[in-house]
Amino acid sequence: MTASAYNPRVATGYRLEELAVAFDRVMNPRDWMAPINSAIPAAERGLVEQAVLWFTKTVPRFDPIPGHPGRLAVTAFDPLTIHRQEHHS
Repeated sequence: MTASAYNPRVATGYRLEELAVAFDRVMNPRDWMAPINSAIPAAERGLVEQAVLWFTKTVPRFDPIPGHPGRLAVTAFDPLTIHRQEHHS
């Protein structure tokens, strides 16, 4: 694997700082590994998609929010994390 794969700008088109800010807006503030369930402006979809993928290696899902044009619901979870949490509860 080349060094460019570890460079967020090359791999995603965004700087690490941009990815971090976007991820911070959608992650669960009490547990960054918890499932993501948030709402974002539709214009931020590309950035948020890359941020979630960069930090969690999980592909987020985006759905329109009825009655809120220009906003998207974003959800993402890692099935392995959920499985581990269920077995440790």
